[in-house]
Amino acid sequence: MKKYQDIKNFRLIDAPVNRGKTQSEINIGAYFLESEDGQDWYECQSLFSDDTAKIMYDHEGVIWGVINKPVPQRGNTYAVSMLWPVNMSVAEIDAADCPDDCRGDGSWLYRDGKVLPVPVDYQAKAETTPRETTGCR
Repeated sequence: MKKYQDIKNFRLIDAPVNRGKTQSEINIGAYFLESEDGQDWYECQSLFSDDTAKIMYDHEGVIWGVINKPVPQRGNTYAVSMLWPVNMSVAEIDAADCPDDCRGDGSWLYRDGKVLPVPVDYQAKAETTPRETTGCR
């Protein structure tokens, strides 16, 4: 059985914990991310498979980034390097299990290894949608 990555809660840090900044990193003003379990974002990218969909989600499971198609500019892989998960988590799932229309626009959730549409609250939507007038009095 394939083990899928789910690395949680990346946050910005000043420098990698396991080494100092290189001169070129200082020169370009590089940023660094670390997960809640101490993994460096740049280093842990190699743990993700090239053939799985990648999901970037917040603490409530709302999806704000998704790689569900191969990226031609990255060797036609599902490139996790396309994501920058500040205050987010990153998981991978089988590409076939990620809906083609899933987008990182807040309308999808990642829960228990599954991608689901955000439930619509039709009552609230109706209350906030302006009503058209029919011209009747």
